[in-house]
Amino acid sequence: MDYFKAFNDNYGHLLGDVCLVHIAEIINQVGKRETDLAARFGGEEFVLLIPENEGNEAATVAEVLRQKIENSPFHVDGKTFLVTVSIGVASIQPTHKIDSRQLIEQADSALYQAKHQGRNIVIVHSN
Repeated sequence: MDYFKAFNDNYGHLLGDVCLVHIAEIINQVGKRETDLAARFGGEEFVLLIPENEGNEAATVAEVLRQKIENSPFHVDGKTFLVTVSIGVASIQPTHKIDSRQLIEQADSALYQAKHQGRNIVIVHSN
């Protein structure tokens, strides 16, 4: 989530948790294939594993996810909250020798590029 620390500071950790649940529900809607796996990675970061996809399918799914979150406000105590996310995408082919740690590092690098480029965007890691 973009600016999650500021959100927590302004609205409190309980509302921050509501926001994270809101985002997690959307991630689970988008990552809906039986083989997809969504998990909270830490803090306000999530991972969505999309195995057995072709071409830029992961980037397409990430953009759908970004737009869905941006266009899905949540409501608490009569207040409406809009949030955005920055997404880093990394992928491998089964023939490449890369471990899970390297894959996460690539996605994390792309995420930081997205944040540096203004947030609320998807960046695909390039080798």
